[in-house]
Amino acid sequence: MLHRVMPDRPMAFGRPSCYRLRGTALTPEEFDRLLEAGPFRSLDEVVEALSRGEPPPPGLVLTFDDGYREWVEYVALRLSEHRASATFFICPAFLQEASEAHPVDVFYWLLDHARRSRFELRLPDGTVAGGSLETDEGKTALITGSLKQFVVGGARGKVREVLARLAEVLLIEVPGALPRMLYPSERELETLRMSGHRLGGHGMRHRHLTKMSEEEVSTELSASVAWVARLSGGRAVPFAYPDGAFDLAVARRVERVGASCALTCVPGPLTRESGLFQLPREFVTPGHPLVVAG
Repeated sequence: MLHRVMPDRPMAFGRPSCYRLRGTALTPEEFDRLLEAGPFRSLDEVVEALSRGEPPPPGLVLTFDDGYREWVEYVALRLSEHRASATFFICPAFLQEASEAHPVDVFYWLLDHARRSRFELRLPDGTVAGGSLETDEGKTALITGSLKQFVVGGARGKVREVLARLAEVLLIEVPGALPRMLYPSERELETLRMSGHRLGGHGMRHRHLTKMSEEEVSTELSASVAWVARLSGGRAVPFAYPDGAFDLAVARRVERVGASCALTCVPGPLTRESGLFQLPREFVTPGHPLVVAG
């Protein structure tokens, strides 16, 4: 499981980007080292083998979550040069056509471009969140702490209010063009598919399915699978649980809406006994052995 591939440039106050500190961004050089680790298999090869009751073929399956411009501007080119394919798990929350950037990306953008290094902010429940951007440790605490958790799980209207207040205290504005700066368009995603890559579902708004009602989960999954199927020319749609949040009930619903399989964020070996809707997956961070060793 990968997310972004981008240079490791210093951001506000000389600190690494939020994506880098969170572990969701590899540098181009690190990505190249990963591509030397092969052999690479397609997700379809694995699903077909498991469906026949056979062990999966040896090798690695590359998957990317969410949706970022460098997928079409850099990643696809490097994959082509290595004759490798990947599955890109996407949702409309990460599209140029979106009316606003995903809240986590807004949060990260504000921290990466802040003009004030220390702040405090009161959340809707009355608690106070804040910290410092002056050290890597301080910034890491912000992108893993209570404020980040609120941005991920809070009601969308309240999250907007808090992010607007955060922009004020950090003395920075969020550019209206942020979705176009960060994300690919629908047409570009179709181009990935036409280049031999696979598109998969990742929800409509990247919400934790385990925190939604049964009706909301069914609607979210059905819409996600139908949207990706349209972009994929009607092919069966693999699915990846947003942030890896799933339980047995959610897994059954993913199967019922017609997805071909579902990937978790739980590491471990992939075997003949692996359930198609609980497939293990490793989070590839800059410190992952395949990246470090090449």
